[in-house]
Amino acid sequence: MVQAKRADAQKIKQPLAVLGGESLRKENPLRDSSTAPSAPSSQLSVSDTLDQRGPVYGSFRENSRVAVSLLEVINAEQKARTVPLPDYEYNALVMIAEKMSRILVGKSHEDNWIDIAGYAELGRNPR
Repeated sequence: MVQAKRADAQKIKQPLAVLGGESLRKENPLRDSSTAPSAPSSQLSVSDTLDQRGPVYGSFRENSRVAVSLLEVINAEQKARTVPLPDYEYNALVMIAEKMSRILVGKSHEDNWIDIAGYAELGRNPR
């Protein structure tokens, strides 16, 4: 019984690893770490982290404008459907739209594309 619960806990953690892209990033020998934002050090303040990420992801205000525009299209199409998309497909599209806005507003780097691929896979095959 305890082993079954541990196995279930592992299943829940698997999508989180995919969404974080850690396993994909480690396996990709072509990954250029110079273009990816570095994880904030525990010694960086929130302001320092935002200053560090801004040049990579672009302005949050501009990113929000683009993301909301993409979400408006997704929401309008979801509402117009005779049979709405399942929650997992809808959410995958929402997350992909967020990553698309980062690419459109900031610098295009591999991490965003890996994340999009991960969300697309979860939309196709939820775990």
